[in-house]
Amino acid sequence: MHTMKKQVGWVLASLVLVAGAAEYKDGVYAGKAGGYSGPVRVAVTVKDGRIADVEVTSSQDRRGRKALKEMPRRMVVANSADVDAISGATVLSDAIKTAVKSALKEAAQ
Repeated sequence: MHTMKKQVGWVLASLVLVAGAAEYKDGVYAGKAGGYSGPVRVAVTVKDGRIADVEVTSSQDRRGRKALKEMPRRMVVANSADVDAISGATVLSDAIKTAVKSALKEAAQ
């Protein structure tokens, strides 16, 4: 009985993960949000319904430059814009997240 409960638990956990995964239309989508020193622009590539690439195409922010590489990497791994901000780069991290969410709205339609 204990083993069956474990199996049911794993099945339910798997269903929750699959149900929570967003499905997007393939393509490249642009997003924009306000950053610390001006607009942050991104290009989000969706392939096979998942986030395949996130590129920050424009940012004038000089603070928290680590976020420019780390935030896109995290978003691809998570297949979501809802990832933790980079410590010391909260404003730029939030701008990137907002821009990616904007792009993904178009991909979800």
